[in-house]
Amino acid sequence: MKLFFILIMLFSTNYFSQEIIPGCEGEGCGCTKESKTNKKMILYEKMDTNSKVIKTYKAKTKAKLKSSFIKIIKKGKYKITKVTDSSLEVKIGQEFNELSSEGEGYFSATINGKNISFNYEQIEYETLEDAKKEYWHQISVGGKLGYTNIFPFLGCLE
Repeated sequence: MKLFFILIMLFSTNYFSQEIIPGCEGEGCGCTKESKTNKKMILYEKMDTNSKVIKTYKAKTKAKLKSSFIKIIKKGKYKITKVTDSSLEVKIGQEFNELSSEGEGYFSATINGKNISFNYEQIEYETLEDAKKEYWHQISVGGKLGYTNIFPFLGCLE
């Protein structure tokens, strides 16, 4: 009976199909100095648009960005086509399925269980299957804490 309950819990939380990683992608991502939103946002209880809506807020709402997350719905699949930096210890033809943009032409990937940072001049790759990701931000508004799938602030680079 306990095994049945554990299996139900694992499958009901999409344990095998989704992964949540702290952070975000791109240059200046998740960075703001603002204390008020610049656009309307819906605050959800969980990182899921089907979860309970805490409240919908108008632009210019006093709020604080707490954290940013990447929710991986489906990992991509990539294949290395060119390597110009042998210190990265990767080979042409190797496949990998975790890739994140760090901005300014830099990427990070997990290849053979090792996290590698590189730029487009060091490693070239082809996309075999696109990843499906959602970007979520934990926001506090007037003592309420929730998640939104938009970035409701002016960023540091704007």
